[in-house]
Amino acid sequence: MERKLLIIDDDEDDVLITKSILSRIEPRVEFETASSGEEGLALLREGSFSPALILLDVKMPGMSGIDVLRKIRASKKLSRIPVVIVTHSIVKNDLVASYKFGADSILLKTGDTDQFRRCISNLIERFMEE
Repeated sequence: MERKLLIIDDDEDDVLITKSILSRIEPRVEFETASSGEEGLALLREGSFSPALILLDVKMPGMSGIDVLRKIRASKKLSRIPVVIVTHSIVKNDLVASYKFGADSILLKTGDTDQFRRCISNLIERFMEE
C-alpha cells in the first residue's frame, strides 16, 4: 500500500507539529500539505499525489473542511480515500456533520502532544498498514 498522507490545514503550527510527529514515528510516510480546502482539492484532482490517508481540518477560511469532505465523497476518483477530521472544535454540529458526510474518524487537537502522537500512530496503523 502507498504510504502517502495529505494534510489539509490552514494552521501552520498544527501542520508543523503533525509533520514533526510523522517524521519521528513513521519516517517512511511521504506527506504533502495544503493550506486551504481549495488547494487540497486541486492537489487531489490533479493526481500527482495520491494519498492513502487525508488529515483534514474543519475550521478553515474559505472552503470549510466539511465542504472539502463533501466534495471528496462526491468524486468517484477520490471517494475511497480515508479522511480523518482533525479539529480543535468540540461543537456537536461539526462532529455530527463530519460523520454525516463520510469522515472515517475524528481526531481532536487537545494540545497534549503525547496523546496526539499516539492517535497519529494509531491512524497510520489503521489506514496505512502494509
